[in-house]
Amino acid sequence: NASANALYNAFLYEKLETEKTRMEKFAITDFLTGIYNIRYFYHRLEDEFDRAQRYKTPMSCVMFDIDYFKKINDTYGHRVGDMVLREFAQCVRRHTRKSDVFARYGGEEFIMLLAHTPKKGAMAEAERLRKIIKRYKFKSLKNKSVITVSAGISSCPDKNIKTHDDLITLADNALFDAKDSGRDQIRVSGKKRA
Repeated sequence: NASANALYNAFLYEKLETEKTRMEKFAITDFLTGIYNIRYFYHRLEDEFDRAQRYKTPMSCVMFDIDYFKKINDTYGHRVGDMVLREFAQCVRRHTRKSDVFARYGGEEFIMLLAHTPKKGAMAEAERLRKIIKRYKFKSLKNKSVITVSAGISSCPDKNIKTHDDLITLADNALFDAKDSGRDQIRVSGKKRA
């Protein structure tokens, strides 16, 4: 009887630990795309920003926006739009370093934190990902339409970045600049258009 109780308690403990792990994953994951959610991103951003400031190491933030995503929803419906978001997120996640924090920012906007990465490295990474997305054939689109992305980058150290929120704001401003300049391109905070 005592052995049976001990085995049963061990079984319950293991089941509880498994459920706890599952719930922890749900708490930091975006339900639709399976990547990190914005809450987890901000948690990591605060930690990484403080570390970068303390040790004087570079860091970058890249914001991505799927170009003309509304047209996808209007043409194929919201269900297909959701599948495109999921495919996009998984494609980008497969092609990024494990140390990079990639999250859904909201809607069709995504954000990536690149610790120990200066502006030049962030530009190269964003351009590499932009090209991968442009070549990727989305299975959820019947005619395998090409999808493009615009990206905005901010990096520190930068005299205009005093808080982690400044890092995001400047990346967001650069993203708007990329979209206003014709989309399917990357803009860097503080750089003038050519």
